[in-house]
Amino acid sequence: MCLQCVTLSTRCRQLIFQVRALSSHQWVMVLKISLPVILLDEALKYVARNYLEGEVRRARGSGEVDGGVGAIICFSLPPLVDVVSL
Repeated sequence: MCLQCVTLSTRCRQLIFQVRALSSHQWVMVLKISLPVILLDEALKYVARNYLEGEVRRARGSGEVDGGVGAIICFSLPPLVDVVSL
């Protein structure tokens, strides 16, 4: 993190790495694009922790085979996140 700040704040390093600081308008655009992705990710983690992990724990306690729920989450959620992040 410190190296990133030094790179952005030093003029000679800005020229070497061909970077420049973002304006306030550009930061607003970054937040508009990234905030829905972050909120979706947090919502999916909340659902997984509070609803799906509870089902897996109940299945383990009753002797049923778990893994079906995990496989569905593993294969269905990444494409959803990719579509939303575009």
